[in-house]
Amino acid sequence: MVGFPDKEKLLLKVGDKVKITYTGLVMETYPAQIDEMKIELIEQ
Repeated sequence: MVGFPDKEKLLLKVGDKVKITYTGLVMETYPAQIDEMKIELIEQ
């Protein structure tokens, strides 16, 4: 699971390919969660 900060306004839909850069920390929850730093749309 990836949280989106309110500042991120990406229009994503099912099937889009994205690249996610994160802090490297993975929370020990189910499902696992990360704090994203950057999300880039690769392909629609």
